[in-house]
Amino acid sequence: MKNNSTNRELNRGISLIRIAFITSFFPILVVEYFYVVVFNLKKTTINILNNNRNEATSYAADYKDICDLLITLFSRYLEGVGHKTSHVVATAVPHILKFKCTMEKNIQDSGIFSMHHMEMYMGEPFSKWDYGLVGKLEKQNLLLLRLRVKCASKFLLHEINVLARKVMLDFEEFHKYSPVSRKEII
Repeated sequence: MKNNSTNRELNRGISLIRIAFITSFFPILVVEYFYVVVFNLKKTTINILNNNRNEATSYAADYKDICDLLITLFSRYLEGVGHKTSHVVATAVPHILKFKCTMEKNIQDSGIFSMHHMEMYMGEPFSKWDYGLVGKLEKQNLLLLRLRVKCASKFLLHEINVLARKVMLDFEEFHKYSPVSRKEII
């Protein structure tokens, strides 16, 4: 009797996993640089999100080794949990999405952009995707500052950070000072 209830719980868990797998994001770190590989299982597409690219960027030269391994491993995982698209994923051809605005010289913020892409990408056609990057340098710098603050806040205040409460208390204490005093402290 106990075995049947365990099997039902396991099957229910697998069903929940199947529902949850529509879009899967894999942040990739290569030599201190991040980009994102997105598997859209509903449309059976694989997209590479990397705003730091140029005209010479190609799948074979820049992504093939890592992406081919990721595709193989992810399709095996999908097959193992009984997902119906595992065989399609194994043979899918990844596409490098072309952003309207690229940041070729901004390698240090690749993690910030990767997090932003994972938040903004909803699987819609790329031509309709508003990912918030702009062409003018002044606006880019303001956007980057906002994204850096947002990411730092998420890291510092996340529940897994054992010092998150202390960070919040320090933040509240810091804001009791006048703007001039805050600048001096920084």
